[in-house]
Amino acid sequence: MQISNKPVSGPITDAAQKSRFGGRYLLDQVGRTPPPSDYFAKLAALRVLLIRQNYRAGLALDVCCGAGGFLLPVAPFTDRLLGIDFSPGLISMAQRLVEDVGAASVACVQGDAKRLPLRAESATLAYSFSALYYVPDVGQAVRECARVLVPGGIALLEFGVRSSLNTVVSRAYQDSPIPCHLPLRRIYRTVRQAGFTIEQDRAFQLLPLWGDRPRWLKPLLHRGFRRLAAAEVAGRMLDERVSSLPPLRPLAFRHLLVCRKDPHR
Repeated sequence: MQISNKPVSGPITDAAQKSRFGGRYLLDQVGRTPPPSDYFAKLAALRVLLIRQNYRAGLALDVCCGAGGFLLPVAPFTDRLLGIDFSPGLISMAQRLVEDVGAASVACVQGDAKRLPLRAESATLAYSFSALYYVPDVGQAVRECARVLVPGGIALLEFGVRSSLNTVVSRAYQDSPIPCHLPLRRIYRTVRQAGFTIEQDRAFQLLPLWGDRPRWLKPLLHRGFRRLAAAEVAGRMLDERVSSLPPLRPLAFRHLLVCRKDPHR
């Protein structure tokens, strides 16, 4: 297969994305259980910590929950938890995961992030990790999160920045979902136009930290960089410390925003 790093020509459609979520992607969702010192394991632990710190009561919503990786860790400290994903295969995996452990407070529903199957102001917290940068017209998904949240509700939303090395790596894998990364300023504008105030912006992944393509980027794809990125400096990973420096922040791929819905909307 010939690999191209050029952006996909024309608009990215929902149908095009769904065609990429095949058996290979489902297998990737299962994956291995990383050791606690692993970079992505530490990142996952931080996401759960932010949910715990911002959750108060009521319904919590996992938007684009995938195979359910953030359902069971969140279930013990939430009253009710709902996972939504557009993929029948992934939502089936999440449902089996929930049923296997008997998590009665957790439900899984197939649905579209841009048309959430919930009434307005029915959730107190929503979160979406490693997913929104695959959603065409992500602004509609952000507006839907705002619609279903109560005034003052919290959304933890993770976006991918276009002007990052991670975008170059993502485009080299033509059998994976099409990246819908955005410029950082557009991400901020999208979130604010939906009626959110950004309370935190946690930046990560100045280096891609995964993959082995394209060949010319291989010197920066070595696994050793992941171990270095996971090293802690004053309570935060070195990767976050470096990625948060003002000149480098627009080049860091992963931005995890803690957003509050305008209480007057």
